[in-house]
Formats: sequence, structure tokens, C-alpha cells
Amino acid sequence: MDVYITEQEQIALLKKWLKTYAPPVILGIIIALGIGLGWRYWRNANIQTTQTASVTYVNMIGATLDHLDAEAALMANSLIKNYSKTPYAQFASLLLAKQAAENGAYDEAANRLNWVINTTHNAAIKHIATIRLAKINIAEGNPQAALTLLDTLNDTAYTGIIDGVRGDAYLALKQPEQAKAAYAAAEQALPPTASALIQMKLANLP
Repeated sequence: MDVYITEQEQIALLKKWLKTYAPPVILGIIIALGIGLGWRYWRNANIQTTQTASVTYVNMIGATLDHLDAEAALMANSLIKNYSKTPYAQFASLLLAKQAAENGAYDEAANRLNWVINTTHNAAIKHIATIRLAKINIAEGNPQAALTLLDTLNDTAYTGIIDGVRGDAYLALKQPEQAKAAYAAAEQALPPTASALIQMKLANLP
């Protein structure tokens, strides 16, 4: 552009620029504002959802501690239905799986645990659900499936628990030597306060 451009030429160029570029620029501003307002609304709504789910979860735990299993189950189902994308729904499903297993409803327990495994993005929750599903497999008389499941886990934080369940699977398969090795590994990995049951299992092996 010529540095000596006249004022009239500047006005003419500005008008031309506004005519050509103003609509997209204004549209861009509107979109940016809309995104900003939408993000703020989504964030506030998400916070509200999480808070409501957390209150329901706390109430569910309270009912569980008071042995009000029916009430706890109602709240757990509410969490799964209404807040399925939150970790609270996954914790609720773990609770329902536990209740089902205690009542001998192993198919329901397995379905609940598989839902958690396929839904969660949290590695710790997935490990817990997988370990519990392995226990269900053993209870259903399918210890080989339990071993296959346990082989998919690699978090060293769960090594002791995994080896303990692996020992149960080998014992169910009538492989005492493998069971003894798994229990011994579990005993080494677990803290003394958590290894008492493993020590009892080892003591009962030939």
C-alpha cells in the first residue's frame, strides 16, 4: 500500500474491506461468544451433575453401612441410570455386583462387572472390576477363565491381590504346586496386615 494514500482512498479501502470481510469476522465473533457461553453452561451443568451424583453415592454408602441393602440398591440403580458417565455409577455397579454375588446370582454379578470394565476409563476401577470378575469365574466353576482375565492385568499395585486370586484359581484346578507358588508370591507382595488369609491358605496346602 502506498504510504501517501489519501484519506478518501483509505475510507474507500475500509468500506471495501468491511463489505468483503466484516460478515465472516462478525460471524466468527458470534461463534466464539457462543462457544464461550456454551462451555460455561456445560461446565456449570457438569459440576451440578457431579455434585448430585456424589451426594447420592454418599447416601448409598451410608445405607450399605447400615445394612439397608434394598435402599442402597435403589440408589445404586439411580446412579447407573442417571449418571452413567460418572465414576459414581461405576462404583454403584461394583456394589450391585457384590450384592448379587453374595446372593449367588453370579450371572448378574458378572454382567455388572463387565459393564464397569467396558465403561470405565479409570485403570484402577478396571483392575478392581476385573479381579472381582475373576473371583466370580472361580465361584462359577471356571477357574481357567479367571486365570485368563488375571493375565490381562499389569499394575504392580495389585500384584498381591492378583496372585492371591490366581492361587485360588490354581487350587480350583487341582494344581496345588502352582497354587502354593501363587500364594507365596501374594504373601510377599501384600503387607502383613493383609496377608493373614493367604498364610492360612498356604498352611492348608500339602
